[in-house]
Amino acid sequence: MTSGKTLAFGAAALLLAGTGVARAGYTIQLVTNPLDTANTMLLGINNSEQISGSTTSTGFTLTLPSSFAAQIAPAGSTSLTTVGINSAGSTDGFYVDASGTTNGYTAIGPVFSTVNRPGTVFNQLLAINDSNTLVGYSSATDATGATGQDAYSRSAGGTYTDINGLLPSNANSQATGINNAGKVVGFYMPDSATSVGGRGPRRSANRRIQNDIRQDTCLRCRRASAGRHGGSPGGLHDPTGHQSA
Repeated sequence: MTSGKTLAFGAAALLLAGTGVARAGYTIQLVTNPLDTANTMLLGINNSEQISGSTTSTGFTLTLPSSFAAQIAPAGSTSLTTVGINSAGSTDGFYVDASGTTNGYTAIGPVFSTVNRPGTVFNQLLAINDSNTLVGYSSATDATGATGQDAYSRSAGGTYTDINGLLPSNANSQATGINNAGKVVGFYMPDSATSVGGRGPRRSANRRIQNDIRQDTCLRCRRASAGRHGGSPGGLHDPTGHQSA
């Protein structure tokens, strides 16, 4: 075990010339899922270096260097993406069912659960902490998830917090990360061309989420799978509502 830091990347997502690239004490480790060698995307990591990720249609967890465990999707679903992972190895993410609906899910221990915010038609869960508090976003109006995005969190007991309601008026918002103190990060769109990053303390009475981090075109853009374009259900969206090609 060296004192340097290892960066693991899905081989299909790494755009570097040559091999064995190292910068500032980091070592790049390329990872390929043997079940889909063309598309391996690593999306989360916990403190034990367990990794969550996805191929074109299947989510997985990975214990380095090469121990993959597929996330079993519900019968009839067409794709599943594993995004968040906590210290216990519990995961969250989303799947597209037989009817084309994008649903959030958790896999906590041996229990797989569909988790959708009430009154919505699209859900993606993007992070889970060690208390099994979840964050993500939903849309009540757009089954593709490209518009009407509302950031939220959900406690282990099933209580939803409307993070979008703590933000200034916006077109879209997503909660993309949560730590063990319950602090949440994400972004919102005040207009159709601007994304504003934000961080927030755990919600308490009369306390608003902070949204003064910075403006740029994308705080956290990720691709759910190769070959998904435009507004097709199930792809991770950038702040403008578009899926990465």
